Amino acid sequence: MIAIAVFIRNLVLAGILAWLGLEFAPSEPDESADTSQAEPVVVSMLG
Repeated sequence: MIAIAVFIRNLVLAGILAWLGLEFAPSEPDESADTSQAEPVVVSMLG
């Protein structure tokens, strides 16, 4: 019985955290994220 209560509590907490994540997530990506992706990336291929 305790396991069911813990499972339901975890589902409720997960739902609340997911809602908060959607509520406070930015609707548009930051400008700084675009500039960091514009830098060249060097990949080392080891074969």
